[in-house]
Amino acid sequence: MALCATLTTEPLAVLPAAEELWRALHAPLQLKWEVPLEGGFQAALVATMAQGTAPWPPARVQLELSSGGEAKALELQVPSNASVTQVAQLLTASCTLQGNLFGQTDTPSDGMLKKQKKDPLLEDVDVIDQCQERKIAQLQSLDQWHDGVCGHHALFNLRCLLRDELDSLRDEQRFWQQVIADVQRLAHFGELSGSWPRSRVVCGVADEVHLRHLVEQDEELTGRITLASTIESLKEQLRGLKISDVHGFLLGAATHWYSAAVVRQSTGVRIYFFDSYNVPVVSLRSNEDIEGLVEQRLHQSRSRTMESLRKDPHWAHRPQNHLEEAVDGGVEEWWKGVRKASMFWRHKPLEVLFVPIPSFSDVGGAPLVVMILDLDD
Repeated sequence: MALCATLTTEPLAVLPAAEELWRALHAPLQLKWEVPLEGGFQAALVATMAQGTAPWPPARVQLELSSGGEAKALELQVPSNASVTQVAQLLTASCTLQGNLFGQTDTPSDGMLKKQKKDPLLEDVDVIDQCQERKIAQLQSLDQWHDGVCGHHALFNLRCLLRDELDSLRDEQRFWQQVIADVQRLAHFGELSGSWPRSRVVCGVADEVHLRHLVEQDEELTGRITLASTIESLKEQLRGLKISDVHGFLLGAATHWYSAAVVRQSTGVRIYFFDSYNVPVVSLRSNEDIEGLVEQRLHQSRSRTMESLRKDPHWAHRPQNHLEEAVDGGVEEWWKGVRKASMFWRHKPLEVLFVPIPSFSDVGGAPLVVMILDLDD
């Protein structure tokens, strides 16, 4: 595939021509490929190259889908290592949404909540871990492959519980329809209000302010889901919590989001916990349990990062001690002369990957804090 760009149609003298060519060489380059789809849709993939960035292909590319007319294209950045099947899932979800997102109000987050039953039917889902003594069950959710959308996973899991649709927890089409719709809402609101740039949310990341906006703008969720990004916040909410049916929590842990729900059933109060990486944590009780899990995740994280660095041409010929230092201390990243916070580096320091995960001992008591390795790549 050859790329040819005409910089100007006006003849230039030699020096201005050289300046124009060299300016173009060092300017960021955006490539876009388009493919027509059945049903009148147009799919596009956008990649940006800039001086000093990672080798080709870039770590992130932008997937777009449009239907023509004046409606904006649906956008979502995706990892370039996504599989063809995963990209097809995103395109299918986008096609489903494109016809009604901007013209109708019946989107996945509107009007779909049912009255919560007193006893959620756990036979419809897999329980991957539980603690009978504390009445906590960790339910299996859809496995996260997009490394930026853990906040959307956490919110989706609670929506399924509140709708009494636990059998949809691993429905990938439903999940991506919800995510893409929420991303477009956030992008639209951010542009209108000036609260955040569109680029902040089309990458798939949902910070606390974004999740809070999604909850507060949905009357079915307001008052039924609250956010807790610190242990102190969670303790305070638990002390004042009065459960008549079910209440969900979005739990922030540095670079990852979890969710949990306190449910009053006919047999008493139970707690349901969700992690989009499906790592069993609710049965951890002793220091030995915690240390064993940390050691396991630490080994996996080191191996994964080492393999990723070896594939990078900038690191492929470095000595082993350089790789080990990068794995332990992370790879620094800079933006306009300013060093980024380490939690936003592609290869994070190991110390950043150790984060507190809130769990619950009982509804009225203080939460247990379990230190496990964050799985956010």
